[in-house]
Amino acid sequence: MPAVMDGATLEGLLRMLLQPASEQVAQAEATLRKAFSKPMFICDLFEQIQLSPTAEVRQLAAVLTRRRVIAHWPKLDEQTQQQLQATLLDRLGNEPEHAVRRSLSSVASVIGRHALPKGKWPELFAFLSQCAQSAAEVHRELAMVLLASLLESDAVVEACLRPHFAQVRAVIQQALSDTGSASLAVPRAALKAVSAWAQAALDDEDMLQLGPLIPPVLQAGVAAATAGEEDMLVLALGIFTDLLEAGSPVVDDQIPAVLNFALEASTAASLETESRTCALNLVAVMLATRRKLLCKQKLVGHVAAALFKACTMTA
Repeated sequence: MPAVMDGATLEGLLRMLLQPASEQVAQAEATLRKAFSKPMFICDLFEQIQLSPTAEVRQLAAVLTRRRVIAHWPKLDEQTQQQLQATLLDRLGNEPEHAVRRSLSSVASVIGRHALPKGKWPELFAFLSQCAQSAAEVHRELAMVLLASLLESDAVVEACLRPHFAQVRAVIQQALSDTGSASLAVPRAALKAVSAWAQAALDDEDMLQLGPLIPPVLQAGVAAATAGEEDMLVLALGIFTDLLEAGSPVVDDQIPAVLNFALEASTAASLETESRTCALNLVAVMLATRRKLLCKQKLVGHVAAALFKACTMTA
């Protein structure tokens, strides 16, 4: 692959972009501006992703690739595309720095959204499946990050994922129960995948595929509350809120457990006001959409007592 800019020069410019001095940044940007207009410059950035010994340079190269790859990818020949895809999967599997991996996953998602609906890059799904079964937590988290991003693409869902929702569900269900690590990184990423799937569900049949995920989503939410991981807790609360607002029946069998989860979060003094507000919003949506079910299961008194307690709490 012919280079638009030699590696040493490009690495020096990327290092300049990382400097606080505005003059150096302006100089580097001016030099790079012409290179950015050439599709093959993506290959030069990939070389930095692959070979630079500096994590900050690798991440910046990935971020710049993410910004340019949408416009330039269709202009690259198929052989170059395949070489870059292979390089990207290799780096995703071997990159030691979390921030760089996240930036690389964004590049993979963009390329995947372009290639997968056309029947290309099947290696991405093979890589995702391998990561989901890996002994390394960072790889299991990566699988969920990639899956969540792909579920956000209507084209990928229609062409590739909807026929295999049962397999997708099994992979996510396993990740939601992956609560052995103190970081909870895997179930946190899995909750984002469930949230994306809930948004992608078009009809009742799609929604029903989410039913078996309700207990592990609840389990992950409880684990988040126990660990004080409030961003993860809010994710779980948001999933239940979205499903109820969409009129999905998949939560109905778990209404008492979900209600208790929301009420406990709404009255937990250790939580931030924003988290308790999300919990109260879920309770409000439940009262609006499942009033008869709550009355039938004699849960209204429990709700009233918890809401009274919540009203007496100070922010």
